[in-house]
Amino acid sequence: MVTIVGIFLALGIGLIGGSLFVSSPLIVQQTRAIRDLRYKLDDDISHLQGENQNYHQFVDSVMPILIHGKLSGYNVIVVQTGDFSDLTRLLVTTLKEAGATVLSTIAITSKAATADDATIVGVMSKLRSAHPFITLDRTGLWRVLAQSLVRGNGVSDLQILLDKGIIEADSNALTNTGCMRILVVGGSKEADDTRAQMVDAPLISDLTGLGATVVMAEPETAITSSVPALAGTSIATVDNAETTIGRCGVVFAFLGGPGNYGTKSSDVSLLPTPTATASP
Repeated sequence: MVTIVGIFLALGIGLIGGSLFVSSPLIVQQTRAIRDLRYKLDDDISHLQGENQNYHQFVDSVMPILIHGKLSGYNVIVVQTGDFSDLTRLLVTTLKEAGATVLSTIAITSKAATADDATIVGVMSKLRSAHPFITLDRTGLWRVLAQSLVRGNGVSDLQILLDKGIIEADSNALTNTGCMRILVVGGSKEADDTRAQMVDAPLISDLTGLGATVVMAEPETAITSSVPALAGTSIATVDNAETTIGRCGVVFAFLGGPGNYGTKSSDVSLLPTPTATASP
């Protein structure tokens, strides 16, 4: 037993000792190979970065051509439910570039999600005279708002929601005569935000229940995405809407079918496919 242990110890010491005396030419050869590989990788990365920049410039250049006139004759209302007002403004511009008429822009305030039940009951009580069968809760709130947007018969309703701080809106909102296409701009800058469940999902459900075509857009930078909360709705979502490709996606989404589009792992594809049968 002692002899066998001694043999293995001798072999181990020999291997360790041998590794300390690698020939100098071999070290030089390996160092040169590593250096050459690093240079090649640097060149490859530089080349790919250049190609990527070229692709970005190309897409930016052709986007106006791709979307020009695609939404000509379409009326759209834009509803912001999330935190990204800059994205809302960008997408309003994009819709107009595509030929759409943006009838109005409405933002749902944080009060709609954070107000206690008593506050919501107080708001709904003001709306009860025009809607005697409506429930005095958030379910009733989203139903009234959806009807006002789609049917256009709720000017007084919108005024009450404005006065109560539930929504903010441009002056055109109070002259809306109804619209069957709604762009919802969602996504949150906060982690674990529940607004998508409390606002986006029920409002979109009511809008689609009234026959409206709804597209939901959010930026890649959203900390909390609205997309998972909309899994049960038959709408199109675009999760990279601040990018050039995403802006094209929003336009095409009004011409195609439902699905999740953008850059996340759950997406169906990068862009919706516009259908030839779409009409204003």
